[in-house]
Amino acid sequence: MRVVYGENGKPATQIGVWTDITERKRVSDELKESERRFREMLSNVELLAVTLDNEGKIVFCNDHCLRLTGWSLDEIVGKDWFDTFVPPPVDKVRRLFFDRGQLGTIPLHRRGPLLTRTGEVRQIAWNNTVLRNPAGELAGTASIGEDITDWLRAEEELARSREELEERVLARTSELNRTNEALVIARDAADSSNAAKSKFLSRMSHELRTPLNAILGFGQLMEVSDLSDEQRQDVELILKSGGHLLGLIDEVLEIARIESGAQSISVEPVDVSEVMSEAIGVVANLASERHVSVQVVDSVRRYALADRRRLLQVVLNVLTNSIKYNVEGGVVRIRLFGESDGMTVIEIADTGIGMTAANLTKLFTPFERLGAEALHIDGTGLGLALSKSLVESMGGTFSVTSEKNIGSVFTISLVRSAPFDIEAHLDSADRRESKLHITTPCKVLLIEDNPSNVKLIQQLFEGEEHVRLLTAESGRDGMKLASRAIPDVIILDLHLPDITGQLVLSEIKSDKLLRHIPVIVLTADAFAVTEDKLALSGAFACFSKPVKLVELMNSIRDALEVNRSAA
Repeated sequence: MRVVYGENGKPATQIGVWTDITERKRVSDELKESERRFREMLSNVELLAVTLDNEGKIVFCNDHCLRLTGWSLDEIVGKDWFDTFVPPPVDKVRRLFFDRGQLGTIPLHRRGPLLTRTGEVRQIAWNNTVLRNPAGELAGTASIGEDITDWLRAEEELARSREELEERVLARTSELNRTNEALVIARDAADSSNAAKSKFLSRMSHELRTPLNAILGFGQLMEVSDLSDEQRQDVELILKSGGHLLGLIDEVLEIARIESGAQSISVEPVDVSEVMSEAIGVVANLASERHVSVQVVDSVRRYALADRRRLLQVVLNVLTNSIKYNVEGGVVRIRLFGESDGMTVIEIADTGIGMTAANLTKLFTPFERLGAEALHIDGTGLGLALSKSLVESMGGTFSVTSEKNIGSVFTISLVRSAPFDIEAHLDSADRRESKLHITTPCKVLLIEDNPSNVKLIQQLFEGEEHVRLLTAESGRDGMKLASRAIPDVIILDLHLPDITGQLVLSEIKSDKLLRHIPVIVLTADAFAVTEDKLALSGAFACFSKPVKLVELMNSIRDALEVNRSAA
């Protein structure tokens, strides 16, 4: 505003400039309101909030900080933060904060002690930031802190407890080591004993079979030569007795192997219905000769965890007994069912001569025939004892109930298993990748004796028109087929009926024509030592049953790629 004077020296008019500051006033009020709300928020949170100027003087301190330190806001505003709240040495902390702060690089995160009015020291985790004025110049610092004193004390207590626990663990470990040393000594002694027993069994098998081979061999030659009727009867008796002795040797050695731990058992999902059908076919002629009817009462398909070959051996033993000790025109009824305790049960009931309660207690005693020799029925007295041992080694139970002149019921219980179906082992994501998508013609050889596992692999290759899948049920047949076909990949089961998969792998890797072929091993033995041993023997990959099919498919793809690269 300016006054303009006339010629007479008196004010004639006024000149002024008015500026509209409405908007500026509104913005200023909003900023003040925003600052008020922000300060109010900082006053209510359970965190320490502090603002300092460039010299370290306190500008603002929220309620939580005041409660923790024991001061009032009027008492500390304007005071030096470091002299008031930082225990000695103060200068070191001040330099850390402000020498760096002049460059705008104060430590963003820092832990440090906070001195309260009563002299107590609290530990605070700070988050720091630099404040600047509208001109961009440093105007001070703002910090938010969390009291972590109790947490640190708990951590220290935990550390002390951990140290005490470690001391106790070390003491217990030392004690266990001493115990383990004693166990190792005992185990080595047992292993030595078992090794000696296995060696003895092997030697006995050789020593007994060698003369038997000559006896049965020359007996068969004599059988086809010109003999009188009496001589022919004598030769038949020699062959029959030799065959009986050979069966006896096999069963005695089998029981001894189980007792010594030398018996090889491969437990995996088995189609029990399929095993029963095969066994019934084997004993059909014997049943016909004895005029015994074999009936299947329950035809529902059942699965169990078992060694298929050993299970077939057990079922054949039981069915043979049920037929041999039956009556003329008798019946053998087979029933398969599932128990609520998760077991698959095979029940074989006959209408035979039965047993007394006293004889039942001796049933599983080796060589105990319970007077059957007087009935002129062939047998060794070892079949049921061997069957019981085999079932138990597969994790099952074997029991018998019987009544004289009524019949007997044999019950075999095994852990139930779901059918090993490819669809059941693929989730929705894996199912999209459930095809190998092989575009180059190739041959894959599967050496596997379990029909269920053969079906599984066949289903895996379903629709793969470029893949020719070859199968062999034994190790020797597999070797012959491999030598003829020279496959691109071999999938090998470790447990085979004639020789071990380990031996098959060794022979493949020692054969000049076959050693380049990748061999993927499947095994029911999940121990790492088995996988390590197979890897050292040259296995491309090793999978424990039940196999994760997606991993198996990936391994087959990799093996084919390796074989193509090596070709």
